[in-house]
Amino acid sequence: MQELEIVREKLQSKYRVVKTDEDLEWNRAIDLCTNIINAHIKHMNDGWIPVEERLPMRTFDEKINESYQKYLVFIDGVDGWDIDIAVYDFWNDKKWREAHDGYGEIENVIAWRPLPEPYRPERSEGE
Repeated sequence: MQELEIVREKLQSKYRVVKTDEDLEWNRAIDLCTNIINAHIKHMNDGWIPVEERLPMRTFDEKINESYQKYLVFIDGVDGWDIDIAVYDFWNDKKWREAHDGYGEIENVIAWRPLPEPYRPERSEGE
């Protein structure tokens, strides 16, 4: 996967200052290629992102509302692995914390991913 990340970085360094329609189309092509690489990387790990690779970035909503985005975290524990719902504490000590039960610290997080979309029951005709 690191090879794809290197390609993505090199590709993103090729953006042009937009002076012509050709520059605009060039940048759109780079965006398209970057999106393809990102989708492939995401599929390789089924959306899990190693913490060594990167940590979550604060969203605009979090900055404005001083709130926390929730994530699934993969924990390498003493008794094996576990998955939990957590937040990443940007403001205090930059640690993973439980999204429930008083925001206790979670150690040994090795990967994270955004929460999936919520379940939506199928609707029958007429609803």
